[in-house]
Amino acid sequence: MKASDSLILVGSLLLLSAFVIAVLQPFNPEDYVKVDRIEVHGNILVVGSGCKGLVATVSFERADSIQKGLDKTLDFRPNTHDIFADLIQFFNITYEAVLIEKVENSAYYSDMILKQGNKVLKLDSRPSDAIAIALRTDTPIYIRKSLLEEEGIDICE
Repeated sequence: MKASDSLILVGSLLLLSAFVIAVLQPFNPEDYVKVDRIEVHGNILVVGSGCKGLVATVSFERADSIQKGLDKTLDFRPNTHDIFADLIQFFNITYEAVLIEKVENSAYYSDMILKQGNKVLKLDSRPSDAIAIALRTDTPIYIRKSLLEEEGIDICE
């Protein structure tokens, strides 16, 4: 094996190790606020804690799915969020948490934390999708404190 091939292999293993360690790190609850308020107004989604929250525009389909999750109702046919929730439950996967992490270019980013046995997966997702599934699986939703402080508005007015 050439020295350059060995270097590439070692570098790849280090990157993979860093990724696995990052994925397996549990989130620090002190960095997050638990969501206790979710509202849907047309295609406007409000997610917050107390009187401070984030407001985002979502598609009407996602807004409808979130509202159905809040109401614990089903359509006559399952939507994608219903199917995903069913798969999670069927395969004994625990949906640990939704972590709403950041906003970039007016788009919010979140992670779904999924666990099966000793395997943990941190899955990048749209907050609206993660929330719609979380509502079907009674999964807690968290917002990064710094994000809520910087982007949050008064939602009690």
